[in-house]
Amino acid sequence: MSDAEFFSNLSSLLGTPELGEEEQRAVLELTRLVAHGSERRFAPLTAYAVALTMDADSSTEDRTARVAEVMSALEATMDADAESADAS
Repeated sequence: MSDAEFFSNLSSLLGTPELGEEEQRAVLELTRLVAHGSERRFAPLTAYAVALTMDADSSTEDRTARVAEVMSALEATMDADAESADAS
């Protein structure tokens, strides 16, 4: 099953909009960042938490931008935490 088929079936099952390709990449990048910058188990929970902040009627572009916004904020926080730990 291709990505497109999987996410088409998933959106039909859930009654949600389909994830655009850029949106999929953004979510995967977000979860990669979290998995490599903290505990791996935080990655899916972060994606879920971000999803809770979104309106189901938002466009794929708006949802992708939201994921990118959260990723930038997390990167800054993780970088600051790493610098603080290195200084100790």
